[in-house]
Amino acid sequence: KKLLQYELENGIALADAQIASCNTLLSYQIEPAAIIQLNQCNNYDIPNIFTNTIQTSTVSHPYNPKVHLIFWIKRIAAQIKLGVHILSLITKSKRRYIKLNKENFSKE
Repeated sequence: KKLLQYELENGIALADAQIASCNTLLSYQIEPAAIIQLNQCNNYDIPNIFTNTIQTSTVSHPYNPKVHLIFWIKRIAAQIKLGVHILSLITKSKRRYIKLNKENFSKE
């Protein structure tokens, strides 16, 4: 219900963006981590069997011009909104490093 209400108020978006930006949802952390992004496998010495199938992001591509004023206005507004949200959580949360068991990510 919360996600549908958020969609009505803010429009549609990609699933992960919609979930991440819907601040009315309760957030929890699984420990040890149950999943990591594929591009982080090398940082944890975990073999990535999907290396050849991952598409490189075009967001940071040198031919992706970020010169439009609208892009920068939206980007700055999003960063300010995120900063305010993080500040609102300082008294309610505790930031910590979440451990990862490499053995849980083996293919065996």
